[in-house]
Amino acid sequence: MPPLLSRRAFGLTAGLALVATPLSGCSFFDPTVHGSAVRNLPRPSPTPEQAQVNALAGNESLTAALQVLRTATGATPAEVAWTTAVQRALQLQRRVLLRPDPLSGALGDDPMASGSPRTTGARVPAVRATDELATLATAEAATLLTVALSAETGPDALLWGSLSVFASASAQPAPHPPVDHGVVPFSFESESLGSAQSVLVEHLFRADQALAALVGALRPGSLRTQLAQRRGLLVQQRVDLQATMRAAGATPPPPEPGYELPIRPAAGTVAAVMATIETDLFNAAAGVFCATPATDEARTAAHAAWLTQLPQVTRWTGVSWFPGWV
Repeated sequence: MPPLLSRRAFGLTAGLALVATPLSGCSFFDPTVHGSAVRNLPRPSPTPEQAQVNALAGNESLTAALQVLRTATGATPAEVAWTTAVQRALQLQRRVLLRPDPLSGALGDDPMASGSPRTTGARVPAVRATDELATLATAEAATLLTVALSAETGPDALLWGSLSVFASASAQPAPHPPVDHGVVPFSFESESLGSAQSVLVEHLFRADQALAALVGALRPGSLRTQLAQRRGLLVQQRVDLQATMRAAGATPPPPEPGYELPIRPAAGTVAAVMATIETDLFNAAAGVFCATPATDEARTAAHAAWLTQLPQVTRWTGVSWFPGWV
């Protein structure tokens, strides 16, 4: 398998140059087979093997629900394109879950991969199909989250948390279909929580710098107002995170040079810049989640913070097939 980018690596989005030093969420080592799940936790957790069986069943149910929406009466071309893309992502996730070790960095053979899922019965209205998909996807996200919250290791937490976030993203059609970034989950050496929080602080500094430049360059209007409000929220998030780190005895990193932006950004450039900013923040939040110990109540809060970032990503671009893995 070719080398994969670490969570410190940045990509170029729509020709935008990222001049900041690459950041990290995690480094990785040779794949390992993980043992049984932690016992006697407050939340009931299935064994790793049963978790995979349950996830495969949920994957199949979601795929079928998407097919119902795809063929529903009144489904728009955008909804059909979105459901098709989500089904492709679920097929790849299924191939990961079919491996004895889903963190092997490889794909398993899927006997169900030939052809599209079949629908049974009469076509239903798109509104009904969308409601049923939302109910099913929300329940599946909660089931997967239970496994993620009790996972023993950072890679396991990120795997199951990623699947849960993707299920949440599949609850309703989004403006942009999910994107294949060519990443398959793999085992890696978990970093410390303080290190992961530092990565997020650095991204928040860069987001502040970029949004300040965009707000200053744009003419008065709804977009300028929205970006100014978003900047205010991110500044507060950074201040709160810095305070949390100091309370734990850690030293937050100082600001560094951020994104390289055009002097007069066009509307398309703003969208591309925002897609990069929000995706970087989303991935950094995933890093904090996987670095938070399972015994720490903060893991639940870390997941909530990661999930809160999801609509900010999907407003500008598609979510990754394996959210948080870069």
